[in-house]
Amino acid sequence: MSDVSAAEAKVKKLRILIVEDHAPTRMAMSRLIRQAGADVLTARDGEEGLGYLLTQRFDVLLTDLRMPKMDGF
Repeated sequence: MSDVSAAEAKVKKLRILIVEDHAPTRMAMSRLIRQAGADVLTARDGEEGLGYLLTQRFDVLLTDLRMPKMDGF
């Protein structure tokens, strides 16, 4: 294993939660972030996102601010 590969193997992947009610936007964001090397979980609205936040740990939360049921604030 080269030095670069060994260093890359030790780097922890970021865990990112995306909360977005617009499906095409949610899928595009998820695809781009996965391609950058992060682990991604998506939620369709604030209620679903809050459920994930209460049971799992994330490094980053990306959320839409205006959604049905519960907003991103």
